[in-house]
Amino acid sequence: MKVTDDMIVKEVRDFYLSSRDFNGIPAADLLARLKAEWPDLSVRLAALVSEHHIDLALREPLRKPPHKAHRHAPTRYSNRKT
Repeated sequence: MKVTDDMIVKEVRDFYLSSRDFNGIPAADLLARLKAEWPDLSVRLAALVSEHHIDLALREPLRKPPHKAHRHAPTRYSNRKT
């Protein structure tokens, strides 16, 4: 099926209106809802983004859990050879 801009915007809007905590609809879910193919959908998404009708939030998987680096004060034993 050929995916149209109106179809994409409607799915995004419907997802937003039915979501309690809208963090965006994953592209895989959008593909499934529209029964679309990625090449068609990606072209339409690019056009909608460039025309400022929708925004994309890109997410990369975390390689490591977030952590905060702490500096440790040097001690007299920090350079001690054992």
